Amino acid sequence: MNAKKIALLRAARERIADGRENYICHAIDASEKNGTLSAARYLRRWIDSMLGRQYFSYGSWLLAHHPEIYVAALRRSDGNKDLAAGRLQWIDWMISELEREA
Repeated sequence: MNAKKIALLRAARERIADGRENYICHAIDASEKNGTLSAARYLRRWIDSMLGRQYFSYGSWLLAHHPEIYVAALRRSDGNKDLAAGRLQWIDWMISELEREA
């Protein structure tokens, strides 16, 4: 099962890296294929549990915990690249955790 989760995360990572998606869960949903629905559900629940109930996205978590980084990114014309870089780092960490468990 971890192989499907990792494949979904890698596909989601590609979608964020090339700008087709901004949010991890949207990228997971867009990458979902036949046979990966349960993996996608697991990943979305895992992300939700890491964010906590009070945050609905990486951006809302970042704003609450590191507002200076979030605000600085929004003030720059290429600030979305910084936010995307943070999302990509999070995906890389999730992939490494899943690989470690395998």
